[in-house]
Amino acid sequence: MEIMTNDPYKTPTGPLADPPLRPQRFGLLSSLLLTTVLAAVLSFAVSGFTPAYAAFDAHIPWFTAMVLRIYWAAWFLPLLVIAVWFGWPNPQQRSWAVLAIGLVSIFLLLPLGLAALYLPIFNLGAGGGYT
Repeated sequence: MEIMTNDPYKTPTGPLADPPLRPQRFGLLSSLLLTTVLAAVLSFAVSGFTPAYAAFDAHIPWFTAMVLRIYWAAWFLPLLVIAVWFGWPNPQQRSWAVLAIGLVSIFLLLPLGLAALYLPIFNLGAGGGYT
C-alpha cells in the first residue's frame, strides 16, 4: 500500500487539470455589459433627441437620420457577443474576441452615435447649413 504525502518539494504525479474558465468569463461578462450599456445609452439618447429635432423644424443630416432609424440595432450586439463566444473556433482566444467587440462598441460606436445626435445642434449653433 502506497502512502500519499503532501511533500511540496516533489513533482505532482497526477493528471493536469484544465485551466479554470474564470479569466475567460471576465471577457464575456464585461463585453456583455459594455454592449448592453451602449444599446441602453443610444436608446435613451435617441428618445430624448427625437422631440427636440421635431421642434427644430430643420433639415437633419444623413448621418443623424441614419442613427435615428437604426439605433435599435445596437440591441443585437449582446447577441453577437454570445454568438461569437459559442462559435469561436479557439477557446483560448474567444475571450479576446468578445472583449474586442465590447471595446469597439463602447469606444467607437457610442461616440459616433452621440456625435451624430449632436450634429444638428452643432450646425444650428454655428449658423451653418447642413451638407
